[in-house]
Amino acid sequence: MKIFEWFMEPYKFGIQEFKYLHSLFKETDSKKEKARIHKLRMANMMFMAVYSLFLMGMVSAILQAFIYGFMYLIALFFPLIPMLVLRKIQKNTYLKIRDAYVKNNPASLKK
Repeated sequence: MKIFEWFMEPYKFGIQEFKYLHSLFKETDSKKEKARIHKLRMANMMFMAVYSLFLMGMVSAILQAFIYGFMYLIALFFPLIPMLVLRKIQKNTYLKIRDAYVKNNPASLKK
């Protein structure tokens, strides 16, 4: 079950982030901030879509391994590496730039 949780963690994070951005969208009055928040919401949706493509690639590689032979398990590494990179970007980089992007304050990125 931990493997399943590991694969679903980016989706949980994306949904939480979408809810947070929605509440931030309701609170703000500035049109520029609302536009930036909307762009971040769309970026989160795009991130989850790209992650889903790689996840489907892994599932298809597992199915091919059962049908054609276990040599196709090597194909698991092709979608796995981009998935790891996307998770790293989501955890480390995105959280640092989110608030600075919404407030248009690049000085807060240098911390």
